[in-house]
Amino acid sequence: MFFKTGLLPKGLTETLKVQFKSGETWRQLIRQIADEPSWEKGHVDFHLQQNVGFYYRNIQECAQYLLRQRAYVDSLVFEATTEYDQNKQRVYSELHTADWWVEKQRLLSPNVTVVPILLASDQTHLTNFSGDKKLWPVYMSIGNIVSRVRNKPSAHAWVPIALLPVNPKRMSGISGWTKKDQGVDSLQVFHDIMRTVLRPLVQLYEAGGVEMLCADEKVRKCVPILCTWHADYMENINIHGIKLNLCPMCTVPKEALG
Repeated sequence: MFFKTGLLPKGLTETLKVQFKSGETWRQLIRQIADEPSWEKGHVDFHLQQNVGFYYRNIQECAQYLLRQRAYVDSLVFEATTEYDQNKQRVYSELHTADWWVEKQRLLSPNVTVVPILLASDQTHLTNFSGDKKLWPVYMSIGNIVSRVRNKPSAHAWVPIALLPVNPKRMSGISGWTKKDQGVDSLQVFHDIMRTVLRPLVQLYEAGGVEMLCADEKVRKCVPILCTWHADYMENINIHGIKLNLCPMCTVPKEALG
């Protein structure tokens, strides 16, 4: 009965008594109902490969999409709090009990709501038989959704925000362009792409926030701020541009590491 609400695709006869004619048509109808943020396509140039495409979503629209979901109405937090146990010791549990949220709130107007942006990425190897296919997705969630809900796969609280181009394989024997130069080029392209994806956060912060409709049907002035980026060690090397097996903070020499 849910699909008999006037969503009949063009060209589908009434005699079929259904509102979709294939799995893809059904998914298209679901996407129309969900009103998910649309994808945009960009292009970047590697030194050895030109006009490489990548896909991304507007990070502001993704934050708005998560905030307005009625499924999270009882699991959303909009302000920082401090918690203490019976011995008056500070207790840290959810993100809104951390010092980070308190400090960011002090920098903003009292009537502004902080929306912590959480990112996660991991370059994934797909197959060995069709050209060593790889996928490099970046996912996003918001810290306003409590972790017990946000971390449940069935809650769908993480949405893909970018599909990054996989770096071309490094080649030897190229005059004036060593493998080290190729690695630096790939890192620069990665940061150029993420600058494009994250630019709306800078613009919104400088503008003092934007009004967003929340799941409780209230409109709040929100400022999305990048909070954390979940990634493994190799991914962190790309994100922060650090050297493999070395740390700028640690005093332990490389030979002493496990």
